[in-house]
Amino acid sequence: MAGGGLPVVEAWILGSDWTAEAAARDSAELLVLADRPTAIVAASDEMAIGVRESARRLGLRVPEDLSVIGIDDYVLSEVLGLSTVRQDVAAQGREAARLLLRSLVGDEQPTEEVVVMPTELVRRDSTGPVPRG
Repeated sequence: MAGGGLPVVEAWILGSDWTAEAAARDSAELLVLADRPTAIVAASDEMAIGVRESARRLGLRVPEDLSVIGIDDYVLSEVLGLSTVRQDVAAQGREAARLLLRSLVGDEQPTEEVVVMPTELVRRDSTGPVPRG
């Protein structure tokens, strides 16, 4: 946000359990505020589904009033029209196992290694332009 020249509103940063139910409950407190965000990035698609349901229960339209995006590209995300950041979890697991095994069987001292795995933005029906007014 700061890198994009937008203010970071600390009250909009929520912690929640990694379930749709918890995300729905916790986001409701944020979505009833007069000064609420116009978009929510959830830490997983399951959490984003909970946020979207919370918005619906409160009478907010997604994406007209609130954009919602998750991370993972969960199996139901396409059917539900959820925008997401797709990541290959199986490839991440293989890479983690490779690094672990290399450190366990290697003769060399472990080194700090930064691994960046590919991701892809998948735009669907849950995100749109910033609401006016």
